[in-house]
Amino acid sequence: MNIQTRLTSVAPDLVEWGASLPATRRKNVACAVAQWACTKSNAMALHHELPLKQMLQPTYVATEADRQRLAQKADDLDEKYYSTVGSQVDSNAADGDLTLFEQARATTCVLYAFDADELAAFYDALYEAQAVTDDVEELRQLCRT
Repeated sequence: MNIQTRLTSVAPDLVEWGASLPATRRKNVACAVAQWACTKSNAMALHHELPLKQMLQPTYVATEADRQRLAQKADDLDEKYYSTVGSQVDSNAADGDLTLFEQARATTCVLYAFDADELAAFYDALYEAQAVTDDVEELRQLCRT
C-alpha cells in the first residue's frame, strides 16, 4: 500500500497498521492517543471551559461549536508561540515556550480524533501526538494496546 501522509516520515509501520484497522478501532485509538498528547502537554488544564475528557470518548459526536472553539484555541496557542519565539533573541528562552506549541498540537490532535474513523484524520491525529511527545516508541505501544 502506498499512502502518502505526514506520519510516513516518522512511523511508516503505523501507516500500514492503521490501514488494516476498522473505522471504529481507528477512532478508539485516536481518542486514546489524543488524551495521551493532551496529558503530556498539559492541554487538559488549558481547556477548563471545554470538556476535553468527555470529548475524547470515542462515542462523543463533536458539534460544529466544539470544533470551532478547539480550532480557535489551537490557532491562539500557535500565534502566541510564534510571536514569543519571534521576539526571543536567546534560543534557550524560546525553548521554554515550546509548551505552547505542544498544547496547540495536542488540541489539533483532538480535532483530528473527532474524525479518525476516516483514515487521513487518523494518521493526522497520530502525527500530531508524536509532534507533542517526540516519543514514537510510546506512540506505537499505545496504538497497539
